Amino acid sequence: MDNAQRRMAESEIRLAEAKRAFDAADLAHHQAICSRDADRTAIQLAASRVHNAGCELSRVVGLHILTWDRLHNRGDAA
Repeated sequence: MDNAQRRMAESEIRLAEAKRAFDAADLAHHQAICSRDADRTAIQLAASRVHNAGCELSRVVGLHILTWDRLHNRGDAA
């Protein structure tokens, strides 16, 4: 595996991890909304975690796109 392939593989791993974290936060938020025992604070905390995970996912997607562009000599995203 050359350096470019390694960088893309690492970027794809970070992307998958961020997606899993977002999905887990989204599920926890959904469960908090549907729970009869959850209070408003628990739902707001879960919503905040979804927001933070979404921001991180957005950041990782942007970095993945930049990595792909740089490795494919496009340079459009720089």
